[in-house]
Amino acid sequence: KAGWEIDGLDRRTIEKFSKRTQQVEEAARAKGVHDAAKKATLGKQTREKKELGTSVERLRDEWTSRLNDNERKAFERLAVRSVRGNGGEEHCEANVSVEYALDHHLFRHSTVERHQVVATALEHGLTFTPEEIERTLDRQPIIQRSLDQDGASRSFVTTQEVLDTEKRLIDFARDGRGTRQAIGKQEHRFDRDWLNEQQKAAVNHVLTCRDTVMAVTGGAGTGKSSLMQEAADAIAQNDKKLFTFAPSTGAKEVLQSKGFQQTQTVEHLIRNTKLHPEVRDQVIWIDEAGLMDVRSLNAVFDIAKEQNARVVLSGDTRQHASPRRGEAMRLLEREAGLNIARVEVIQRQKGQYRKAVETISRGHEIDERTGKSGLLAGFDMLDAMGKIQEIDADNKHEVLAAGFLSTMDKGKSTLVVAPTHAEAAAATSEIRRSLRERGTLAEQERPFLQLQSMNLTEAQKREAATYVQQAGAIVQFHQNARGGIKRGERYRVAGAVENEVELTSMSNGDRKKLPIATPDRFEVYREDEVQLAAGDKIRFSL
Repeated sequence: KAGWEIDGLDRRTIEKFSKRTQQVEEAARAKGVHDAAKKATLGKQTREKKELGTSVERLRDEWTSRLNDNERKAFERLAVRSVRGNGGEEHCEANVSVEYALDHHLFRHSTVERHQVVATALEHGLTFTPEEIERTLDRQPIIQRSLDQDGASRSFVTTQEVLDTEKRLIDFARDGRGTRQAIGKQEHRFDRDWLNEQQKAAVNHVLTCRDTVMAVTGGAGTGKSSLMQEAADAIAQNDKKLFTFAPSTGAKEVLQSKGFQQTQTVEHLIRNTKLHPEVRDQVIWIDEAGLMDVRSLNAVFDIAKEQNARVVLSGDTRQHASPRRGEAMRLLEREAGLNIARVEVIQRQKGQYRKAVETISRGHEIDERTGKSGLLAGFDMLDAMGKIQEIDADNKHEVLAAGFLSTMDKGKSTLVVAPTHAEAAAATSEIRRSLRERGTLAEQERPFLQLQSMNLTEAQKREAATYVQQAGAIVQFHQNARGGIKRGERYRVAGAVENEVELTSMSNGDRKKLPIATPDRFEVYREDEVQLAAGDKIRFSL
């Protein structure tokens, strides 16, 4: 009630910044006023009109000018003490850096090695010692485990939040076992008699299983799409509607080409709340589910629970892995006790080629006959068949382009895969040069804008410092955001000052502040230039 003062500041310094008190006391003396209540009235009467438009920087300069050297040092000592605390405790900002490091790494992984967290926190904080970060990390509510691998101990870190999220996923699948009626009301008669026994068994599994969550797994070329078509027809015959989704735009387009024209991405299902009532009491089928992360699949399970829908997951955990936190399907296979229909007979390849691909699909499992892993043994088989060729690095792109044109002449399409972006650009350039020589592509090219996601984690998107070197980057919003920003709008990063990021609308030039507190509502892209000519085929990915 009587107020308080900061220990460490001289009273004379405080009085330098107490002009209002001085003014009131002078007026009171002049008028002979001693009563505290009447002095308060004098305070209102003597108050000077505030100067408008004075910048904070100008005020700081004015305030600083009042201090002598000893007073400035006193304030500096207070600043250090306030952030480090009495007794030399770590900088309070160290907590911010450690939390940033955990959020950054655990955005894409369920666990992270301790030394990676420390390194990222040091990069973020800049002014801390490794010992300070280590002590701060130990005070965080984290879960740590050490594993001995190849004679060395590796320390892994995660959080209770990550553990709880994975547990919620597992619990939904586990608690839903045996709780539903079978979709099929009678024995199914197959329209596609050419399906093998494993494919038919997988279809019957979907029709007869009484679990809320079902799974069909199989490697590439095992005919999962064909059995999916049969299952879709059977589900329709039993008065249920099948809604198909895929984790990525590419996987969505593959399903659409297989006859599932209404397929959408999983993110579309999650965000389009108007779609949710349509799946009530129906079947949600997610293809390439090996790409699903825990966050997204939990969101799908929430929708399924609310709408009483069944969920079918098809894919291969050995073939794909989620780019974000947690490989959800692998986790369910290992922990939830799912009843899984496995399809392992390769359909796409024939003869020795099929045997080689089947061997490779076993991954690191040791082949008893050769004593090698399935991966190595399969590649040896391909090598013996002459399917692996080594070419001179100096002319590899010319060879690749010639093969591309040869395949095109046969009426087939070619997928070219490169290990790096630079390799991909070089190969593409050579193929385009060859196409121009043929006249398939026009000589004249025009530049067009292409946006490439910067793949920032949510922790990075929340940091204004991330955008300091990203002036000109483009921010696109996929949800409405604070400040009147609408879904679908694009803005260009104009600059970053302290904890604020300035945006400029690409449609009308309006200025906005980036709502960095809600990083899940926007994505950040860099601009690239792509050259196009008459004859090019363009794919728009939404």
